[in-house]
Amino acid sequence: MYVLYNFIIFSIWRSHNMNAKILDVSTGKIRKAVIIDAKATELPSIHDGWEFNFPSRLKELSHAIAYKLILKEEPEVLLGCLIFQMVNGTGPYIAYLECSPENKGKNKRFDWVAGCLIAFSFKQSLIRGKGDYQGYLELDVQEKRDIDAFKVMSNYSKKYGFKRYGLTSTMCLVDEDGHKLIEKYLEH
Repeated sequence: MYVLYNFIIFSIWRSHNMNAKILDVSTGKIRKAVIIDAKATELPSIHDGWEFNFPSRLKELSHAIAYKLILKEEPEVLLGCLIFQMVNGTGPYIAYLECSPENKGKNKRFDWVAGCLIAFSFKQSLIRGKGDYQGYLELDVQEKRDIDAFKVMSNYSKKYGFKRYGLTSTMCLVDEDGHKLIEKYLEH
């Protein structure tokens, strides 16, 4: 009975797909996208030009699920990836998040990719977070150089409302700031 219960809970946990909105940079129009759960075999790696090796990272983490953001009309177009983790089974955490190589920098094809994945993660924190962790989301900025980490933290603070813990690389998103992201990037 315990195994069946865990299977049902894990199946429910995995099936939180969400419609999202991304911005086509060339046209300025909003396009429909969807965030769906992804198996390790469907995830990109450094061999595909990505910074993170998502398949191996997913296998290393407990209580973690991978998601991918794809275009609704063109599901073969991978926009970004996310590994969402429940630390100790209670704390919502973005373990890894990355936009596809063509959606980075000044010449990106689509904007709002990271925003969609962060908003989705915050929504998951509302659903899965327990106790004080409901509506609370953490991440650690993982850049090789301090100057790059500072730039990312500054951007995440200004653009998404994350707050930095003291002088650490850990940031959190709570309450109203998270709800603003849900309104902007996700479809209800």
